Amino acid sequence: MFRQAKEKKGVLICGAYGLGNSGDEAILEAVLSQIRETDSTVPVTVISRDPRRTADLHKVRAVWSFNVFGLIRAFRRSGLFLSGGGSLIQDVTSRRSLLYYLATIKLAKRSGCSVVMYGCGIGPVEKSSDRKLAAKVINKCADCITLRDSRAQKELEALGVSGKDVRISGDPALSLAAAEGTELDRAMRALGMDPEEKYIAFSLRDMGEDKLPASLVAGAADECSRKFGCRTVFICNSKEDGEFAERVSELMETPFMIVMEGLRSSVVLGIMSRAAALVSGRLHSLIFAAGAGAPAVAVSYDPKVSGFMEDLGCGRTIALEDLTQELLVESVEQVLSEDRQQLAVRAEELKKQEQVNSEVLKEFMEKTGVSVPREERPDGPVKLAFFTSDFKIGGMQKSLVNLLKNLDHERCEADVYYYEDEIFYELPVCKGINYIKLEPKPYWYRFVYFRLLMQFAKDPAPGKHYDVAIDFNSYQNECALYACTVDADKRVMFVHNDVERKLEEEPKYRVLWHFFKGKFAYYDEFAAVSTGIVESFRRASGTDKPIWIVPNYVDTAEIFQKADKPLVFRFDNSKYNLCAVGRLCHQKGFDILLDIYGRAAELRQDLHLYIIGDGPDKDALRLKAREMEIDRRMTFLGNQPNPYAYMSHMDGLALTSRYEGQGMVIMEAKALGLDLYVSRNLEGCNQGIRCSDDIAAELLTADKKVKVRDDLSAYNRNITRQLARIFGIPAE
Repeated sequence: MFRQAKEKKGVLICGAYGLGNSGDEAILEAVLSQIRETDSTVPVTVISRDPRRTADLHKVRAVWSFNVFGLIRAFRRSGLFLSGGGSLIQDVTSRRSLLYYLATIKLAKRSGCSVVMYGCGIGPVEKSSDRKLAAKVINKCADCITLRDSRAQKELEALGVSGKDVRISGDPALSLAAAEGTELDRAMRALGMDPEEKYIAFSLRDMGEDKLPASLVAGAADECSRKFGCRTVFICNSKEDGEFAERVSELMETPFMIVMEGLRSSVVLGIMSRAAALVSGRLHSLIFAAGAGAPAVAVSYDPKVSGFMEDLGCGRTIALEDLTQELLVESVEQVLSEDRQQLAVRAEELKKQEQVNSEVLKEFMEKTGVSVPREERPDGPVKLAFFTSDFKIGGMQKSLVNLLKNLDHERCEADVYYYEDEIFYELPVCKGINYIKLEPKPYWYRFVYFRLLMQFAKDPAPGKHYDVAIDFNSYQNECALYACTVDADKRVMFVHNDVERKLEEEPKYRVLWHFFKGKFAYYDEFAAVSTGIVESFRRASGTDKPIWIVPNYVDTAEIFQKADKPLVFRFDNSKYNLCAVGRLCHQKGFDILLDIYGRAAELRQDLHLYIIGDGPDKDALRLKAREMEIDRRMTFLGNQPNPYAYMSHMDGLALTSRYEGQGMVIMEAKALGLDLYVSRNLEGCNQGIRCSDDIAAELLTADKKVKVRDDLSAYNRNITRQLARIFGIPAE
């Protein structure tokens, strides 16, 4: 009888995460990068105030900060606990937060975790009772402490912490890399910035009108802009920063722009690196500027800000209580004259010092058994096991065929298991790919609770070990049983559809879901084909595990080669030829398309619709077309082994599905240069594709044009990068 293997011990991280502050999210991004660089297979859980956002943003398992039972499970399945980074041990912001973070350290130790306080700031801790409690917990529970500055070390000693392994490092965010060159140029233009323009960046928090008047900042920004010939750019770390920047900008007379929160850290770093100077009251903006080698003026509201600037040894620091417009402008003028080469040297010194964090992390990951030392890991290609039901006609099957073609066959091997005989697509014959047919399970398996089936399931490949087992189907119980019982380090499920809409629209799926919904607990990660279906899947499945966004590969080389094949079929090229491709079923909404086409065809005589595909709704659609009297102005082409030869003669493609995971045919049509007519409800599932509220109206004004093909190279490269991360395929 099969029993699920004991879950591998992982890393649990606790900090000020999920609160919408981009500085804290940058810390988390850096810490996760350091963990994955040490060992990309280690399970990671983050304690967060917004676990769904954290899970989706950082591709980790996340648990709500106050979910008691979830926290207990998280502590039990972890071998290493990281408290930090950031200034968690302080009672100025809130005594409750200090007690919370001390409690997590204590619980981690009691649960058997090694405890590392990671890249921390310390203090201020003002109440004597808090100081005693903090010292007691840290002395008893912390195995190692890395501090981001020397001031934190002095504060730790003043608390009464002694005899601990304390190392000065740096803020983990210093390890993040900045976007450069054309990548940064594109990102800046997308924000409305001119990459060639000179600018001074402001990153200030709202400290209250009595402490930091908006008029003072506006006056200083205007004066700097006139005096130094620079535009003002406000970089906002949070929603509150954005609101303050808007109040300041309303009082300004010179050009400005506001960059809101939510940008990738690499882009923020890149913008900092090109700034003439930075004025900031945000510690992490100053850290970013230091890492980017940009001169900075710090408005210090907290000892951690002045402590960092003291360690930096560059720039200017103005205490908040001493701040005036004149002093701020004078300080900007002074830092503009600083030697940027010297700043760059200092930045490299800081980054080198920060590597202490990575060294401690590696040491404790190996000491706790969370990670196997790199030299002890087996060499050779990554071994993958794919499980699918069949290779019949369909977008999911075609997606898998394209994925197998595009695998890095030098760095990974794949066994592809299937259990239904019918094969429509030509399966790629590549080095390291093996196709293995399994016996199908009895049909009644679909109506047995998945957890019960798992009690009797057997390994489909005894004696074989895989790095990753992949359920590519996500629908059939058989695939899940095989993927969850095979010997593998990690299990991943691909999600191809909007689950909530599918449950709403399909009674059969609702019945099956009732029996198989327990399977989601057995997977480590999920891969969704579009951002638009992530929240739907999270709500329906209740999973807190990482969900990667991995669209479907599109094999443009195959499409172009097949598109140029000659056809016996003749088209009337004087007409505007519109096509729709897919299975003729309720989900795909061909009945909706006929209504739309009927309205347009009534007013435009040179339209012709071609439908490529077959399915259970074929006869009903033919009857509907006759009743609408549009049957003479449309053609049902049925299933075609080479649909691209037909699509290449079209002017446009329409997709009006009731729901999709990702409309793969849209990308195929885009590659061929066709006009796209996609209904608005599919917008979230097809990023970068313009959708429409009224396709009929657009068809009335559509013109024939010269089609330009797109090899979708950037689109496919992004998929390759995502799959390499999920499968743990080493970089070249």
